[in-house]
Order: sequence, then structure tokens, then C-alpha cells
Amino acid sequence: MDTVLGYGWFRAIRHLLAQEELERRPRMHPVARQRLPRMIRKVAGRLADYVRPGFHPDQHDNRGLARTYLASINRLAG
Repeated sequence: MDTVLGYGWFRAIRHLLAQEELERRPRMHPVARQRLPRMIRKVAGRLADYVRPGFHPDQHDNRGLARTYLASINRLAG
């Protein structure tokens, strides 16, 4: 199942990028290219959690992200 889900995501991303006419996009900045492998590993780790049996999003503490966002739109209570 994980392989099927990953393949589906890959195909969908490829399809969307093709619609953006990649040939007209500027080349990736060298610093961004250098950081890409680390970012891919981080995202792959999160995806592995997502497809793990018994996973629930509450298993990741995202309250800090919520506080930051709410503060940025002046909706932080308290």
C-alpha cells in the first residue's frame, strides 16, 4: 500500500509540475539544491509516519505551529 500511495503522489506532483511549464522556470539556486536531500529525507520520514498502521496526527505535537500561526493573524487567545 505504501508503494502505491507514494507512486500516486509522485505521478500527481509530476502532472502538476508539467502544467507549470517547467522549461520556463529558473534553475534551482545552488544553496537550495544543496539542502534538497535533507528536505527530502525529512518529508519522507513524515510520510512514513502517515502511512504507518495506527498513526494519528495527534502523535505529533504541532501546538507551536498553531501558536505561531494564530499570533501572526492576531487571533492568539490569552
